[in-house]
Amino acid sequence: MESEMVTNPIHSFQRNSCLPRDAVGKAALHMGPDVNDSSNRQVYADARSITLSVLRRTVNETFIVKKLAAGRFSYPKPSGFGDWQVQLSVSNPGFKRSGWYLSSTTALQNCSLNLPHEVVFFRGFAFGSFQYGHVLHDLLPVLVWMSTSYPEAQVVLELDKQGKIDPFLAWFDPDLHRRTTFVQPDVVVCAGALLVVVPQHGIKSPHGLRIPALFNHLRAHVLRVQPSHNPTTAVHEVRVPATAGHGRLLTEEHSRHVLQLASSAIRRHSIPMEIVEFNGTLKGKTATFQDQYRIFNSAVLVFGPHGTGFSNILWMPCHVPVAAIEFVCGAHSLNVRGCQLGNGKVRLATYWSLEGSVSWVKYFHVLVQDTSAEMSDFMQVDLEGFSAALDAALSHVAHSAHA
Repeated sequence: MESEMVTNPIHSFQRNSCLPRDAVGKAALHMGPDVNDSSNRQVYADARSITLSVLRRTVNETFIVKKLAAGRFSYPKPSGFGDWQVQLSVSNPGFKRSGWYLSSTTALQNCSLNLPHEVVFFRGFAFGSFQYGHVLHDLLPVLVWMSTSYPEAQVVLELDKQGKIDPFLAWFDPDLHRRTTFVQPDVVVCAGALLVVVPQHGIKSPHGLRIPALFNHLRAHVLRVQPSHNPTTAVHEVRVPATAGHGRLLTEEHSRHVLQLASSAIRRHSIPMEIVEFNGTLKGKTATFQDQYRIFNSAVLVFGPHGTGFSNILWMPCHVPVAAIEFVCGAHSLNVRGCQLGNGKVRLATYWSLEGSVSWVKYFHVLVQDTSAEMSDFMQVDLEGFSAALDAALSHVAHSAHA
């Protein structure tokens, strides 16, 4: 089995279409007096440092590409907890050290699918079921980089249980979809050559691949394959019991208070902006991929609690100033379901840690608090912090509104 290193190509970004922004690694936490204490500041500082360690990496510090002649691979059946390893027919020490590729077994002896040319493959996080957010921030950046780096290569992707990755890619990029073959887990693919993404030392999972170069390249690609809508709205991202399975909900009354604050701030800043509520549905049906893109590509401001819907900030316009305000867990929300880790510590989940490489979105955080001394699905937003974040975010987007 022969292998050779392939240098990462220099991509051509559409600099004239996306205005240069430098929001990478920048997020502002706004706190009212009720939550502004040392415990919250420490939780936030710890989470921030972990994210920043990833965002500082270049492509060449993150992964290399190796070309394997006459290689074969399979995507092992997912366990359901987010798998990323692939079984590969090469016992290369570098592949083994990376932790991304499982050693060859007799299961790879018989080919189920023969492809005579070069093949690009990548897994990201696989859960068995379709995970929209992980497709956006873990699969697409690497997939688009590799498919544009090797435009003649065939692409092979793993099919989820619902088969949704197929129509998603058909919507997102029809040309890429035509180049793609979808396979079930454990199907053995034999290729004339495999183009293997090999993460550098210390990058043990897809978390480490969320770097600015990949996200900026992806955003430039989006401009080529998707329409740009007129950015005139604010999106209030809402979690409701029917579509949110991990708590972190707002009561209807508290949600109205949040909405009133946002409406008042928009009027105060004299910005002609309609607020659109998004809860994952549209006219009583699950929002399509196209619906979600249109809604968030039309937004200059997005605000709401952490959840899959927030992954759509990836689609926000990049030619005008835009901002996102995310409500996140803190030291005062350990009785909110979804805000704690198994060891009892705070789970400060934020799309800034998942999509912090998005350079065109100015990011703001607001903490939430418990609503009860007992475990509850509901939480309360730090409204004073939210009000301050709104003023800062709207001052930023006002540059485009008044242009």
